[in-house]
Amino acid sequence: MSCDHKKCSCDCKKTERPCYETLPTKVKRCDPIIHPTKHRVVEQTEVVIIPEVYPTHTTYVNNQVVRREYSFPQTESVEERTEYESVVENGNGNNGGGYGGRRRGWSWI
Repeated sequence: MSCDHKKCSCDCKKTERPCYETLPTKVKRCDPIIHPTKHRVVEQTEVVIIPEVYPTHTTYVNNQVVRREYSFPQTESVEERTEYESVVENGNGNNGGGYGGRRRGWSWI
């Protein structure tokens, strides 16, 4: 088949080779083939924090006991009394005192 150069858009005018036309591609659309559904499992975890508060209060009680201790201190003292006597002895054991035989001085010892 030779090219009709009036209708041809190719460069075949310069060269005397045969001209080919490209027709638009035909597309035929078929009915879809439905395959079984593929099942996917996506697991997602959510952490929920619930604060639980157990308060404790400690009270320290400081006790004070005031104890009164009574004392009754006693002091003691010793007094020394010294008496001085001057005695004249006469040799017979009688000191010459006329007190009914009672002698003066250290006679009670």
